[in-house]
Amino acid sequence: MNLFQKETGTFKGFVRSPTITASLSDNSVNVILEDSYNRLWVGTSGGGVSILLPNGEQFRNISTREGLSGDNIYGILEDEYHNIWVSTDTGLSRITLMEESIQNYSRADGLISNEFSQNAFLKTADGTLFWGGPEGLSSFDPSSLSQGGVPAEVIITQLNIHNLPVSVGTEIDGIVVLDKDISLQEEITLPYTANNISLRFAILSYIDPAKHQYAVQLNGLEERPRFLGNHNEVSYASLPPGEYVLKIYGTDHNGLNLKHVRQLAIHIETPFWMNAWFYILSVNLFLSFIGWIIWLRREEERKAAAREYHDELGQQLTAMKFDLFWLNGHPETEEAVRREKIATLLNLVNDSIESVRTISTNLRPKAIDNLSPKEALEWQCRRFTKRTAIPVDLNIQMGSSQLDDPKGEYKTSVFRMFQEILTNIIRHSSADKVEVLITQNEKEFRLMVRDNGVGINKADIGKSDSFGLIGMRERCRHLNGEFLLDNHPEGGTLVRIILPLKETANA
Repeated sequence: MNLFQKETGTFKGFVRSPTITASLSDNSVNVILEDSYNRLWVGTSGGGVSILLPNGEQFRNISTREGLSGDNIYGILEDEYHNIWVSTDTGLSRITLMEESIQNYSRADGLISNEFSQNAFLKTADGTLFWGGPEGLSSFDPSSLSQGGVPAEVIITQLNIHNLPVSVGTEIDGIVVLDKDISLQEEITLPYTANNISLRFAILSYIDPAKHQYAVQLNGLEERPRFLGNHNEVSYASLPPGEYVLKIYGTDHNGLNLKHVRQLAIHIETPFWMNAWFYILSVNLFLSFIGWIIWLRREEERKAAAREYHDELGQQLTAMKFDLFWLNGHPETEEAVRREKIATLLNLVNDSIESVRTISTNLRPKAIDNLSPKEALEWQCRRFTKRTAIPVDLNIQMGSSQLDDPKGEYKTSVFRMFQEILTNIIRHSSADKVEVLITQNEKEFRLMVRDNGVGINKADIGKSDSFGLIGMRERCRHLNGEFLLDNHPEGGTLVRIILPLKETANA
């Protein structure tokens, strides 16, 4: 290499000397750069880089022995940070003299190739560096790379919803998810139908990406960061409505923690049926429906009582009235006739008293209050047979008081359901025999009633206007029990009621 000296107007020659360490590293020179500190960088063919020291006589040599990517130098450029970039036949090197460090880059770091061509290099006005090689052109802005141990940043590169990429302006259920690129987005709002999401991210550094490490934490769902290793994607399925903040942590190729933690606020809207006002409305509607059913049931009971008052007691009182009018209008009637009329009146009075007792018993039988559950059910069967002449084959296997509770809720419900079943047999079955099996163990009470009548039409089983069936089903549901109604395979109707005992229901 020859250096022209302006002061003397002469050339000074430099050659390699095997015995002098500070001589030019190789006599074949490919490229020369004068940096911003007026130092000459000489790229050789086989000897690496030689830097002419300020004394103008000696060189500092840097080769593969000092960590350079290669000894055949094809290009030299200085970046805005005063780092020297050197292209070789085996990679790209960044030399930082202030820190005495060399960082090498290869295809693994994003370069198009590990081999570059001589004189194929350029620095543009904005600081971008271009390097040409047999396989094409590589370019980058050195400011985007971590400098001197200063960590780079994490950016989000892609958002997927239901495994489909979301672009700027994408609208889902009337909501624009992204109004700018996801890398710039600080928060997103999603409808509740778009709650399966995944995100990809990266560290803004081309230096050995295989060594980048990531961790994520979704505040509102995860209590601590979750380590992902080199995997740069995270997915969340079926996120409940709510407010979340996704935090992405990273470490670069040097193992340095990134100072900037990427955060993305995520709001998933609540569907209307999960709002408090909808719950309140639903509960009110349900309670109103239950109240309506109870009102209908009570109205049916009132109508039944009214029919009995009208059909039986009303007729008896009317007959008594006519007999009294007759006696009042015939004061001179023979004594025998008068006695006969009075006897008839006394019978009508007795019948009326019995009718009142019957109606009162139907409204609130004394058996509910005065007898044990077992005795009350036996009394009901005897009363049924007395009224209808239909025999009841009764088999009871239970204790005498296990259905009792402080309010008599179980006892009353069982009594009323059994009463309704027997009433339906009278009205609809045309049966002449009834079988009743009542069993109880430590966990549940079972009542099974079968008649040998005409059975029940399948269409009538689920009728909504059958208040008796509705009442029995509601009583069972209230006690966490089951009500089953069907035709028996051998004919007639079969009713089964299964109730958990109070201790089991409250467990």
